[in-house]
Amino acid sequence: MRPTAAPSATPALCVATLVLGIIGMIACPPLGLAGIVTGILALRGLSKQPSHDPPARSMAIIGLVCSLVGVVVIGPFVAVYLGSRTLELNRRLRCAGQLHAIRNALLIYGSQAGNDGLPALDNLIAQGLLKRVDVTCPSATSEGSHYLIANMPTADIPDSAVIAHEPFANHHGGTNVLFNDGHITFMTAKQFQERDKSLADER
Repeated sequence: MRPTAAPSATPALCVATLVLGIIGMIACPPLGLAGIVTGILALRGLSKQPSHDPPARSMAIIGLVCSLVGVVVIGPFVAVYLGSRTLELNRRLRCAGQLHAIRNALLIYGSQAGNDGLPALDNLIAQGLLKRVDVTCPSATSEGSHYLIANMPTADIPDSAVIAHEPFANHHGGTNVLFNDGHITFMTAKQFQERDKSLADER
């Protein structure tokens, strides 16, 4: 009796290549690298088999093509997008730190005798309470002061009162908002408008 040959792992590699290629092209380009490896192994294994297996070969080729598209074409776009998102989040954090510096400068300004009213940021810079870099949003495309002062931080206004924020154009429709109690929240233009509307309704 002739011994039965051990089942080949090549068909499983063909299926794995197809699955990895589709996922790599649609959702996760790094999986395309694994799809390329399994695709090469699958086609190499098929070439050594005496019997042809067209369905398996088709799966391996389709999966290999999808993997290549995911890695070579889609992968760079995903990398650029994630890189820009990471850079923008870092800029938002820097802006939040600058808003804290503005609040501290306003507190010092308000504690000095003879300083009444809402100061311009240029006045705070002239008095040495801020530096130009403190009022320059890293995401802004134009020069100058990129923060808007709404109120002085005092105990006479609610903690929820807005002290300062950025123009909405700086962060693609959103802004860091500094409140009287010192906390900062990133809000979209719609959220900011709805907040103002709810405060007006309460009054």
